[in-house]
Amino acid sequence: MDIRDEMSRRGADQALRIGRVAAPILIALTALALTISPRASMSLTYDETFYLREGIKTLHGGRLDRDLVKFGVAPLPIALNMVPGVWLAGSDASHDVYATHPGNNRLITLPRLITTCTTLVPLVLLSFGWLLGRRGLTAAILGAGMMATSPSLLTHASIAGTDAAFACFATLAVLAIGLHRQVPTWMHLILAGAAAGLAFSTKYTGALLFPCFLVGRSFDFLHAWRTSDKSLRRRVFRFGTDVLGFLAIGLLTVWACHGFQVDPDRKWRGISLPTFAISFQYQLEHNRLGHPAFYQGARSLSGWWSYYPYTLLVKSTLPELALAAAGLVVGLRGLSGIRRGGLGIDGSRATLLWFVAITGAALIASPICIGHRYTLAMYPMIVLLSVDALAGVARNIRRAHALAGLLLGGQIVTCLFAAPQYLSYFNPLFGGGATAWKRLSDSNLDWGQDLPALKTVLDREGFKTVALDYFGTAAPSDYGINSDPIDGLRRPIEEYDALAVSVTQLQSVYLRPGQKHPTTPDVYRRLRRVAPTFRVGGSIFVYDLRPDRLRHDSLREVVATAVDGIRNPAVQTAVRVDSAPVRR
Repeated sequence: MDIRDEMSRRGADQALRIGRVAAPILIALTALALTISPRASMSLTYDETFYLREGIKTLHGGRLDRDLVKFGVAPLPIALNMVPGVWLAGSDASHDVYATHPGNNRLITLPRLITTCTTLVPLVLLSFGWLLGRRGLTAAILGAGMMATSPSLLTHASIAGTDAAFACFATLAVLAIGLHRQVPTWMHLILAGAAAGLAFSTKYTGALLFPCFLVGRSFDFLHAWRTSDKSLRRRVFRFGTDVLGFLAIGLLTVWACHGFQVDPDRKWRGISLPTFAISFQYQLEHNRLGHPAFYQGARSLSGWWSYYPYTLLVKSTLPELALAAAGLVVGLRGLSGIRRGGLGIDGSRATLLWFVAITGAALIASPICIGHRYTLAMYPMIVLLSVDALAGVARNIRRAHALAGLLLGGQIVTCLFAAPQYLSYFNPLFGGGATAWKRLSDSNLDWGQDLPALKTVLDREGFKTVALDYFGTAAPSDYGINSDPIDGLRRPIEEYDALAVSVTQLQSVYLRPGQKHPTTPDVYRRLRRVAPTFRVGGSIFVYDLRPDRLRHDSLREVVATAVDGIRNPAVQTAVRVDSAPVRR
């Protein structure tokens, strides 16, 4: 009996060791597999066109392009993902990504694959390792699996952009800060500062990591004040050197990621400013001025406080919401323990919590309300917090395994049903994607990604002449679409078989080229009342204009009125855009 027990124990230990190695590899491969379809099925998204251009110019210019500074774009994703991709694809220095000739779809393939490998895969492995060390194999599989099958993370890990990269580097920075709080060595301080610098160089939202470090380190200082027998002067000195050291290491890393470039035309007290300071200033100015946005049928430049909480609710999967809710309940129940324990709480978990709180507050206050993607970095933090909290109170192993299986199984099923249209995913609790276009726009569901799906519908239905009002920067000809832009029709609208309109254009969110009115002409006010003949991927509506297929008697007249409005916006009813700084 003793021999059997010993053999059983050894077998269990061996299975556990195999699981610790095999599980993260399988989860990472699953994430890679799930991004194959969206990478291949999405046309070039709005921001990717600019990043592609910057990658080509940076590659052939031998240094970071100056337009990155001009438009306030952090360079690390371009240098890490776009430049190697376009180099491997053999890009031509003269290639104009904004021209109508084909080629962009070929050049974006490798940068997208590299983005997946440098964002989602490291994020999954990092999260697995952190949870494995704290809570064991089941918690690690649950946390990493939830991220690897999250439609939101899969979407942006399939796009050669900045959002998934920031989610990865921000998670690394927060965990590094937490490690320094638990074991405050100089090596951990260097790691935390460098990781924060990388996150800032990925997206300037990384500036929020400094108050995250400062708040956590302040709590550590207060806790040491109550419990340590060291002199106050020594504690103050260590606090100051940690804060200044974190800032110095972070800024040095940022400057290195920006190629140690300075702008000779911009100076402060005779000293040329580094380009990252000018880029960051651009983003602050953008935040001050606001951005055209659409939410629940209204349009605004100053945004809405409820915008990002709402997008988190409607674009997160039901298992993600259930996991976050369960983690919140457990966290609230643990507040009494925190009160009894004073300020000496778990540094890693507290750092995650501070990042979520500070980022959430910044998003609520932000006037830039153009996409759920701005919340993407919160997903790993919320998953890690929730899984860590639940695993910490689990007492019954079988129930814990059943709960983990239920959550992860539900996430996998949701992911498979949403594929490959992850970008336009909305959970069924809030109506799903059928009516989402009435509530949100832009990168929430329409980022110019559905040209391949449009091509499929046009070919299937036999449309020959198509008028297209496309919200995006991809060339329709890259995807085999033969169409005329709505503001440059070559024949009367009556001679077209179909009108295809992107949802963001249908909502009249942005001014059209050449328009300078303070209000946006609502050229599609009447067309929004007509149900489209086909909905393409959730972001493009197609209206069949063929006489023998008309479903709405006045459709041709409605479309003709819209075209007249595009040519002469003054005759159209204007959409009211709230430009005041008052936030509702």
